[in-house]
Amino acid sequence: MEQQQLAQVLETGDIGELLGIINQPNLLTTLDSTQMCRIIKGLGQVVEQQTAQLNQVNQQLQPEITNCKQAQEKWQQGDHQLEYQFQKQTTELSEANHQLRQAKEQLEAVLDAVPGAVSWISADGRYLGVNRHLAQSLQLPPETFVGQELGFLQSSPQFVDFMGQFLACGDSGSSQVVELKVKNSSRYYLIAAQKYHKGAATVCVGIDITEHKQAELALQQLNQELELRVEQRTSDLQNVN
Repeated sequence: MEQQQLAQVLETGDIGELLGIINQPNLLTTLDSTQMCRIIKGLGQVVEQQTAQLNQVNQQLQPEITNCKQAQEKWQQGDHQLEYQFQKQTTELSEANHQLRQAKEQLEAVLDAVPGAVSWISADGRYLGVNRHLAQSLQLPPETFVGQELGFLQSSPQFVDFMGQFLACGDSGSSQVVELKVKNSSRYYLIAAQKYHKGAATVCVGIDITEHKQAELALQQLNQELELRVEQRTSDLQNVN
């Protein structure tokens, strides 16, 4: 057992007054039993006072300790719940993105199978995308169109004018026949335009009616020729008479 040595002891009276200082060498020879009891009693009182103070401080701190423990438990529970919610939302978001990609792929497959030109155009007149049919008809990859302004190919001023007027007006839908130049040859398309996303974008579908248009032009030319023949025949008959 470790022994503690006292360097000196303060001797006090019954009311705490200082009676003297006793050093270690003459401690045993100087103190009688009464003085020793008085010193021990004084030390005991000091210990009791300090113990009482410590108990009081401990009682004061106990509610705070309890609150801290409860707060820590709630924080741990909240942290676990937050982690669970985060993992759940991450899983749901991943699943939603997967479904969105599938829906986009299905939509692109359907639009690529459409035997007509399909394009998406922003409200400021720029291409958001085109389907494969339109890109192939102009002999360009689909990604070439994205971000480009209408008319960047300078192949159809009629289409640019039609779309410019349509985007500027308040109508939700419109249609018109336009001529498209592809390598010095003309193609005719019936364009149907429809706004969506509250007018923020427009989808255009173009149906190639070139053969129908050519037949219509041929019929008009034939009618004109017949009218000229009728006029000529009428004039000849009048001259004979």
